Amino acid sequence: MYIQLMVDLKDMIGFSNPKVKAEEAPKAEPAKVEEAPRKQSLFSISAELEDIFFEIEEAGGEVTEEILAKLAITEENLKQKLDSYRKAYTAISLEADACKKEEARIAAIRKTKENNARRLKDSMYEAVVAYGETGKSGNKVINLIDSKLYTKKAKVVTINADILLTFKDLVFDQFRELYNNDMLDISDANVDSLDPQGFIDVINAKFKAEYPERAERMMEEYGRLFVVEDLMLTNIKFETSITLYDLLGRSNFRLLEGFFDTEHISNVVPDVNKTVIKNMLEDGIQSSFANLDYNESLIIK
Repeated sequence: MYIQLMVDLKDMIGFSNPKVKAEEAPKAEPAKVEEAPRKQSLFSISAELEDIFFEIEEAGGEVTEEILAKLAITEENLKQKLDSYRKAYTAISLEADACKKEEARIAAIRKTKENNARRLKDSMYEAVVAYGETGKSGNKVINLIDSKLYTKKAKVVTINADILLTFKDLVFDQFRELYNNDMLDISDANVDSLDPQGFIDVINAKFKAEYPERAERMMEEYGRLFVVEDLMLTNIKFETSITLYDLLGRSNFRLLEGFFDTEHISNVVPDVNKTVIKNMLEDGIQSSFANLDYNESLIIK
Protein backbone atom coordinates (compact mmCIF):
# COMPACT_ATOMS: atom_id res chain seq x y z
CA MET A 1 0.00 0.00 0.00
CA TYR A 2 1.32 3.42 -0.93
CA ILE A 3 0.29 6.33 1.23
CA GLN A 4 0.93 9.80 -0.01
CA LEU A 5 0.58 12.75 2.30
CA MET A 6 -0.17 15.90 0.36
CA VAL A 7 0.66 19.09 2.18
CA ASP A 8 0.52 22.48 0.59
CA LEU A 9 4.02 23.90 0.65
CA LYS A 10 2.56 27.31 1.32
CA ASP A 11 1.15 25.92 4.56
CA MET A 12 4.39 24.14 5.40
CA ILE A 13 6.44 27.26 5.01
CA GLY A 14 3.88 29.12 7.06
CA PHE A 15 3.44 32.07 4.77
CA SER A 16 -0.06 33.10 3.91
CA ASN A 17 -1.09 35.25 0.99
CA PRO A 18 -1.03 38.77 2.32
CA LYS A 19 -4.20 40.71 1.81
CA VAL A 20 -3.99 44.48 1.97
CA LYS A 21 -6.90 45.97 3.83
CA ALA A 22 -7.84 49.26 2.30
CA GLU A 23 -9.34 51.82 4.60
CA GLU A 24 -12.54 53.38 3.52
CA ALA A 25 -11.57 56.15 1.20
CA PRO A 26 -13.32 59.49 1.01
CA LYS A 27 -15.69 60.02 -1.80
CA ALA A 28 -13.03 61.83 -3.76
CA GLU A 29 -10.85 59.44 -5.70
CA PRO A 30 -7.39 59.34 -4.14
CA ALA A 31 -4.36 60.02 -6.23
CA LYS A 32 -2.70 56.91 -7.67
CA VAL A 33 0.72 56.25 -6.31
CA GLU A 34 2.95 53.91 -8.27
CA GLU A 35 4.44 51.16 -6.16
CA ALA A 36 8.04 50.16 -6.57
CA PRO A 37 8.45 46.64 -7.99
CA ARG A 38 8.64 44.08 -5.18
CA LYS A 39 10.98 41.15 -4.99
CA GLN A 40 9.60 37.64 -5.39
CA SER A 41 7.76 36.77 -2.19
CA LEU A 42 8.12 33.58 -0.14
CA PHE A 43 4.57 32.74 -1.19
CA SER A 44 5.47 32.69 -4.87
CA ILE A 45 8.65 30.77 -4.17
CA SER A 46 6.67 28.08 -2.33
CA ALA A 47 4.23 27.93 -5.22
CA GLU A 48 7.22 27.52 -7.52
CA LEU A 49 8.45 24.63 -5.39
CA GLU A 50 5.06 23.01 -5.59
CA ASP A 51 5.18 23.22 -9.37
CA ILE A 52 8.70 21.79 -9.46
CA PHE A 53 7.83 18.86 -7.21
CA PHE A 54 4.74 18.20 -9.31
CA GLU A 55 6.92 18.11 -12.44
CA ILE A 56 9.27 15.61 -10.77
CA GLU A 57 6.33 13.45 -9.74
CA GLU A 58 4.84 13.57 -13.24
CA ALA A 59 8.24 12.58 -14.67
CA GLY A 60 8.30 9.45 -12.49
CA GLY A 61 10.95 10.86 -10.15
CA GLU A 62 13.33 11.93 -12.91
CA VAL A 63 15.05 15.26 -12.30
CA THR A 64 15.76 16.90 -15.64
CA GLU A 65 18.28 19.63 -16.39
CA GLU A 66 15.36 22.05 -16.70
CA ILE A 67 14.15 21.18 -13.20
CA LEU A 68 17.66 21.52 -11.79
CA ALA A 69 17.87 24.98 -13.34
CA LYS A 70 14.60 25.96 -11.64
CA LEU A 71 15.87 24.69 -8.28
CA ALA A 72 19.15 26.57 -8.62
CA ILE A 73 19.75 29.41 -6.19
CA THR A 74 21.28 32.59 -7.58
CA GLU A 75 22.87 35.51 -5.83
CA GLU A 76 19.87 37.66 -6.76
CA ASN A 77 17.38 35.56 -4.77
CA LEU A 78 19.89 34.02 -2.36
CA LYS A 79 18.42 34.74 1.08
CA GLN A 80 14.79 34.48 0.06
CA LYS A 81 15.23 31.09 -1.58
CA LEU A 82 17.51 29.78 1.15
CA ASP A 83 14.95 30.70 3.78
CA SER A 84 12.10 29.22 1.74
CA TYR A 85 14.04 26.04 0.94
CA ARG A 86 15.11 25.62 4.58
CA LYS A 87 11.53 25.75 5.78
CA ALA A 88 10.35 23.46 3.01
CA TYR A 89 13.19 21.01 3.73
CA THR A 90 12.28 20.83 7.41
CA ALA A 91 8.60 20.30 6.67
CA ILE A 92 9.20 17.69 3.96
CA SER A 93 11.69 15.81 6.16
CA LEU A 94 9.11 15.64 8.94
CA GLU A 95 6.56 14.45 6.40
CA ALA A 96 8.95 11.74 5.19
CA ASP A 97 9.51 10.57 8.77
CA ALA A 98 5.75 10.40 9.25
CA CYS A 99 5.50 8.28 6.10
CA LYS A 100 8.12 5.88 7.46
CA LYS A 101 6.19 5.46 10.68
CA GLU A 102 2.97 4.95 8.75
CA GLU A 103 4.63 2.38 6.49
CA ALA A 104 5.84 0.46 9.55
CA ARG A 105 2.37 0.60 11.07
CA ILE A 106 0.72 -0.58 7.85
CA ALA A 107 3.34 -3.35 7.46
CA ALA A 108 2.59 -4.60 10.98
CA ILE A 109 -1.14 -4.58 10.24
CA ARG A 110 -0.57 -6.43 6.95
CA LYS A 111 1.53 -9.09 8.68
CA THR A 112 -1.12 -9.59 11.36
CA LYS A 113 -3.87 -9.93 8.76
CA GLU A 114 -1.78 -12.34 6.67
CA ASN A 115 -1.16 -14.49 9.74
CA ASN A 116 -4.85 -14.45 10.63
CA ALA A 117 -5.79 -15.40 7.07
CA ARG A 118 -3.24 -18.24 7.13
CA ARG A 119 -4.64 -19.55 10.42
CA LEU A 120 -8.17 -19.52 9.01
CA LYS A 121 -7.03 -21.32 5.88
CA ASP A 122 -5.17 -23.91 7.94
CA SER A 123 -8.33 -24.55 9.97
CA MET A 124 -10.40 -24.91 6.80
CA TYR A 125 -7.81 -27.26 5.30
CA GLU A 126 -7.89 -29.50 8.38
CA ALA A 127 -11.70 -29.55 8.30
CA VAL A 128 -11.81 -30.43 4.58
CA VAL A 129 -9.26 -33.22 5.09
CA ALA A 130 -11.19 -34.59 8.07
CA TYR A 131 -14.79 -34.26 6.84
CA GLY A 132 -14.66 -33.73 3.08
CA GLU A 133 -15.92 -36.15 0.49
CA THR A 134 -13.37 -37.99 -1.60
CA GLY A 135 -13.11 -36.55 -5.10
CA LYS A 136 -12.28 -38.25 -8.40
CA SER A 137 -8.55 -37.64 -8.01
CA GLY A 138 -8.56 -38.88 -4.42
CA ASN A 139 -8.58 -35.40 -2.97
CA LYS A 140 -11.03 -34.06 -0.41
CA VAL A 141 -13.95 -31.77 -1.39
CA ILE A 142 -16.63 -29.79 0.45
CA ASN A 143 -19.24 -27.85 -1.51
CA LEU A 144 -20.71 -24.76 0.10
CA ILE A 145 -23.61 -22.59 -1.06
CA ASP A 146 -21.55 -20.23 -3.18
CA SER A 147 -18.07 -21.75 -3.10
CA LYS A 148 -16.09 -24.95 -3.21
CA LEU A 149 -13.23 -26.04 -0.99
CA TYR A 150 -10.92 -28.84 -2.04
CA THR A 151 -7.41 -30.11 -1.52
CA LYS A 152 -4.84 -30.28 -4.29
CA LYS A 153 -1.41 -31.87 -4.46
CA ALA A 154 1.43 -30.28 -6.40
CA LYS A 155 5.02 -31.31 -7.02
CA VAL A 156 7.55 -29.04 -5.34
CA VAL A 157 11.33 -29.09 -5.30
CA THR A 158 12.94 -29.10 -1.86
CA ILE A 159 16.58 -28.12 -1.60
CA ASN A 160 18.83 -29.21 1.23
CA ALA A 161 20.74 -25.93 1.45
CA ASP A 162 23.27 -27.30 3.94
CA ILE A 163 24.22 -30.21 1.67
CA LEU A 164 24.30 -27.91 -1.37
CA LEU A 165 26.70 -25.46 0.28
CA THR A 166 28.91 -28.30 1.50
CA PHE A 167 29.00 -29.74 -2.02
CA LYS A 168 30.01 -26.37 -3.47
CA ASP A 169 32.78 -25.95 -0.88
CA LEU A 170 34.16 -29.44 -1.54
CA VAL A 171 34.12 -28.83 -5.30
CA PHE A 172 36.01 -25.55 -5.03
CA ASP A 173 38.49 -27.00 -2.54
CA GLN A 174 39.25 -29.67 -5.13
CA PHE A 175 39.58 -27.06 -7.88
CA ARG A 176 42.00 -25.12 -5.67
CA GLU A 177 44.04 -28.24 -5.00
CA LEU A 178 44.23 -29.01 -8.71
CA TYR A 179 45.21 -25.42 -9.47
CA ASN A 180 47.97 -25.47 -6.85
CA ASN A 181 49.32 -28.63 -8.49
CA ASP A 182 49.35 -26.99 -11.95
CA MET A 183 46.63 -29.33 -13.19
CA LEU A 184 44.42 -26.50 -14.46
CA ASP A 185 47.03 -24.77 -16.62
CA ILE A 186 45.41 -24.58 -20.06
CA SER A 187 48.74 -23.55 -21.59
CA ASP A 188 50.04 -27.04 -20.75
CA ALA A 189 49.29 -29.39 -23.63
CA ASN A 190 49.23 -32.31 -21.20
CA VAL A 191 46.34 -30.85 -19.20
CA ASP A 192 43.00 -32.24 -20.33
CA SER A 193 39.41 -31.78 -19.24
CA LEU A 194 38.57 -33.33 -15.89
CA ASP A 195 36.76 -36.65 -15.77
CA PRO A 196 33.36 -35.94 -14.14
CA GLN A 197 33.00 -39.32 -12.44
CA GLY A 198 36.59 -39.31 -11.21
CA PHE A 199 36.07 -35.78 -9.91
CA ILE A 200 32.91 -36.82 -8.02
CA ASP A 201 34.69 -39.86 -6.58
CA VAL A 202 37.32 -37.55 -5.08
CA ILE A 203 34.59 -35.25 -3.71
CA ASN A 204 32.80 -38.16 -2.06
CA ALA A 205 36.04 -39.45 -0.53
CA LYS A 206 36.68 -36.02 0.99
CA PHE A 207 33.06 -35.78 2.14
CA LYS A 208 33.28 -39.11 3.99
CA ALA A 209 36.60 -38.13 5.53
CA GLU A 210 35.56 -34.63 6.66
CA TYR A 211 31.87 -35.26 7.45
CA PRO A 212 31.52 -38.95 8.33
CA GLU A 213 28.20 -38.61 10.19
CA ARG A 214 26.55 -36.57 7.42
CA ALA A 215 27.84 -38.98 4.81
CA GLU A 216 26.34 -41.87 6.75
CA ARG A 217 22.96 -40.09 6.97
CA MET A 218 23.00 -39.41 3.22
CA MET A 219 23.66 -43.08 2.53
CA GLU A 220 20.77 -44.04 4.79
CA GLU A 221 18.34 -41.53 3.25
CA TYR A 222 19.33 -41.64 -0.44
CA GLY A 223 21.42 -44.77 -0.77
CA ARG A 224 24.22 -42.73 -2.35
CA LEU A 225 26.48 -39.74 -1.92
CA PHE A 226 27.12 -37.04 -4.52
CA VAL A 227 26.60 -37.89 -8.17
CA VAL A 228 27.73 -36.37 -11.47
CA GLU A 229 24.22 -34.98 -11.98
CA ASP A 230 24.76 -32.71 -8.96
CA LEU A 231 27.36 -30.88 -11.04
CA MET A 232 24.77 -30.42 -13.79
CA LEU A 233 22.10 -29.10 -11.43
CA THR A 234 24.27 -26.49 -9.71
CA ASN A 235 25.04 -23.13 -11.31
CA ILE A 236 27.84 -21.04 -9.89
CA LYS A 237 28.23 -17.28 -10.02
CA PHE A 238 31.70 -15.82 -9.63
CA GLU A 239 32.88 -12.57 -8.14
CA THR A 240 36.38 -11.33 -7.58
CA SER A 241 37.77 -8.23 -5.91
CA ILE A 242 40.86 -6.63 -7.43
CA THR A 243 42.11 -3.11 -7.99
CA LEU A 244 42.15 -1.68 -11.50
CA TYR A 245 45.90 -1.14 -11.05
CA ASP A 246 46.47 -4.85 -10.41
CA LEU A 247 44.60 -5.67 -13.62
CA LEU A 248 47.49 -4.05 -15.49
CA GLY A 249 49.75 -6.89 -14.36
CA ARG A 250 50.33 -9.71 -16.84
CA SER A 251 49.50 -12.33 -14.21
CA ASN A 252 45.96 -10.98 -14.07
CA PHE A 253 45.31 -10.87 -17.82
CA ARG A 254 43.57 -14.24 -17.47
CA LEU A 255 40.96 -12.59 -15.24
CA LEU A 256 40.15 -10.12 -17.99
CA GLU A 257 40.06 -12.94 -20.51
CA GLY A 258 37.66 -14.89 -18.35
CA PHE A 259 35.56 -11.80 -17.74
CA PHE A 260 35.12 -10.99 -21.41
CA ASP A 261 34.78 -14.60 -22.57
CA THR A 262 32.12 -15.65 -20.07
CA GLU A 263 29.09 -14.24 -18.33
CA HIS A 264 29.99 -15.76 -14.96
CA ILE A 265 30.10 -12.70 -12.77
CA SER A 266 29.11 -12.47 -9.13
CA ASN A 267 29.70 -14.24 -5.84
CA VAL A 268 30.91 -17.83 -5.68
CA VAL A 269 27.56 -19.10 -4.44
CA PRO A 270 25.38 -21.94 -5.66
CA ASP A 271 22.50 -20.72 -7.78
CA VAL A 272 19.80 -23.32 -8.40
CA ASN A 273 16.80 -22.98 -10.68
CA LYS A 274 13.99 -24.98 -9.11
CA THR A 275 12.00 -25.12 -12.35
CA VAL A 276 14.95 -26.60 -14.24
CA ILE A 277 15.71 -28.98 -11.38
CA LYS A 278 12.05 -30.06 -11.22
CA ASN A 279 12.06 -30.92 -14.93
CA MET A 280 15.35 -32.81 -14.64
CA LEU A 281 14.19 -34.76 -11.59
CA GLU A 282 10.98 -35.67 -13.39
CA ASP A 283 13.15 -36.97 -16.25
CA GLY A 284 14.84 -39.35 -13.82
CA ILE A 285 18.02 -37.41 -13.10
CA GLN A 286 19.24 -37.98 -9.54
CA SER A 287 20.41 -35.36 -7.10
CA SER A 288 21.91 -35.51 -3.63
CA PHE A 289 20.60 -32.13 -2.50
CA ALA A 290 17.25 -31.82 -4.35
CA ASN A 291 14.09 -33.87 -4.07
CA LEU A 292 10.61 -33.88 -5.56
CA ASP A 293 7.94 -33.82 -2.90
CA TYR A 294 4.18 -33.44 -2.97
CA ASN A 295 2.73 -30.44 -1.24
CA GLU A 296 -1.00 -30.51 -0.50
CA SER A 297 -2.85 -27.24 -0.16
CA LEU A 298 -6.39 -25.94 0.08
CA ILE A 299 -8.04 -24.39 -2.97
CA ILE A 300 -10.93 -21.99 -2.39
CA LYS A 301 -13.27 -21.30 -5.30
